[in-house]
Amino acid sequence: MSPRMRRLINWAGVVVAVGGFFLARWEIRHMSQFVNYQRVGMMLPLVYGVTMMHVDTFANWSTATSYARIRATGIVIVAVILTLGTFAWLSEAPDAKATP
Repeated sequence: MSPRMRRLINWAGVVVAVGGFFLARWEIRHMSQFVNYQRVGMMLPLVYGVTMMHVDTFANWSTATSYARIRATGIVIVAVILTLGTFAWLSEAPDAKATP
């Protein structure tokens, strides 16, 4: 992967993470309007953006420190679990809504 492509993915991740942060802040204020799978799904852009920001670790896996590998692997696991959780909740109980 070229350094230019890594830089592009990294900056795209920053943009997605910042957008996801503001989406999450908006969602917290309007939490009672959403059903549960939408509440979980609102966190996905933030998590995907942070995952994209670890592109250098994934591109240079053999030279990455163990701490960087653990951090990058952890955020991928969180992204996968949130995605699967959102789809599972949507398929099993799309109308489920917790009352605050």
